Amino acid sequence: MEFYDKEYHSRLHKNLLNSRAYYLFRAEYSKNVYLRHLKGEIFEFGCGIGQNIYSIRKDAVGIDISDFALKECAKRGINAVKSISKLRKSYDGCLSIHVFEHLENHGSYLKEISGKLKNHGRLVIVLPIAKKNLPERRSHGNDISKHLYYWNFPAINALLAKNGFKILLNRFNYARGFSLFYKLPFWLAIFLIRLLGYITNTKEMMVVAEIER
Repeated sequence: MEFYDKEYHSRLHKNLLNSRAYYLFRAEYSKNVYLRHLKGEIFEFGCGIGQNIYSIRKDAVGIDISDFALKECAKRGINAVKSISKLRKSYDGCLSIHVFEHLENHGSYLKEISGKLKNHGRLVIVLPIAKKNLPERRSHGNDISKHLYYWNFPAINALLAKNGFKILLNRFNYARGFSLFYKLPFWLAIFLIRLLGYITNTKEMMVVAEIER
């Protein structure tokens, strides 16, 4: 059975699948928060159903291991393939949002990514943060997100540097309440999402890095 199948996406990404307005809002959010650090042709490592690259789909290709996700991308006019090895040229940038926490062998994936980037190509990588450090009372089987790792900036910076990347930016993105505010004017929705994220300390970490050969 495929791990990231229809059931997985339906549980975690219900609004993205069922609401075009919400999907387009998340695409615009990605354009303003993540893609602003990239230019030219890019690929997204772990694209899911494609909302993060939808706004630049003519200049982007997605990569995802899920057959369900690839079919959903195709419905939306997004070119997506199953592995980095399917890419036939070099790109100006790579986007990876909430993917590396699911993976083992991070160094090998970074080598694959860097191998498809032009010299001085950029990587924007977004990761979850552990909010607390307490003994876990639930089993991993109850975590439908299936996170294997949480990160901090020194750890991901060291891993990136070891694999030939120069760190350009470390920052927190505060955000909460997408499903509450997405129908509002975009500028107001973003303000409220960031404000609620800051008040509740709900954030992700983002690193912008550049490959140096």
